[in-house]
Amino acid sequence: METLRLCVKLTRLDKFPLGSLVIFWPAAFGVTMASYAFNTSVQDFLTKIGIFAVGGTLLHSTFCVLNDICDKDLDGMVERTKSRPLVAGTASLTFAWVLFLGFLSATLFLLSFAQPLAVSFGMLSLPLHFTYPLSKRWTWWPQAWLGISNGWSYFVGWLSVAGERSSSTQVKATLAINTYSWTIYFDTIYATQDRKDDTRIGVKSTARLFGSRLREITALFAVATIVLMTSAGVLNHHGTPYFIISCAVAAAHFVWQVMSWDTENDRQSGELFKANGNLGYFIFLGMVADYARQRLEVM
Repeated sequence: METLRLCVKLTRLDKFPLGSLVIFWPAAFGVTMASYAFNTSVQDFLTKIGIFAVGGTLLHSTFCVLNDICDKDLDGMVERTKSRPLVAGTASLTFAWVLFLGFLSATLFLLSFAQPLAVSFGMLSLPLHFTYPLSKRWTWWPQAWLGISNGWSYFVGWLSVAGERSSSTQVKATLAINTYSWTIYFDTIYATQDRKDDTRIGVKSTARLFGSRLREITALFAVATIVLMTSAGVLNHHGTPYFIISCAVAAAHFVWQVMSWDTENDRQSGELFKANGNLGYFIFLGMVADYARQRLEVM
């Protein structure tokens, strides 16, 4: 039981679905928008969503373990992370590496069920995931590095449906950049929790970089997210459900977040990060509603 408890703590499965959702959503958006673009069957859509739901959880857990391995010397100096298993000494480094390799193998196995082009593209993203835990040591923009990784997942989701079929590069690029912008937004909020400790130990982040303009600059990424999401919908010829539920509701949610955010309240920053995972449900719902409308018209 103790071994199982350590596995759950190291992989953050004790906090599920927090964290896993923000990995899952970009791929789910890619699957849904491609399913709409190519009018794929409901069975195919649901199968791929299920695979990416499991895969997103495995991917998040895999690189949470790697993050703890890379940060074991830093986590002990941060209030929020000082009780993690590797820091507290309740789990060994060898145990963590074995767990990491096990989850990585499971993630790659699941990816193998996707279209060959999606598999190849997904494999190309691995260097991004491997280097992300180290990025805060050499750049003020580790959130942008994570954004590229998440945006890549959108392409993998799209290609798992489209395969070799021709599709609009503009649609894919626009929503991938949308994901990039959204990730910088919510991960900056997340990083705000550790600003004081990060300043003391020299860890870089956009939460520190934006300084006294934290709220204003972070809000710009929320605005960019909505503009890009709306543009992607136009390019992909989406209908009313997408623009009302995915775009308008998301815009209102962002306004609530920015207006209510106390940038000095670490607890609230953590709650707003969680709220962004929940925001994905609304964005996804609008896409699914539009896809369902299309399927009903075909029948």
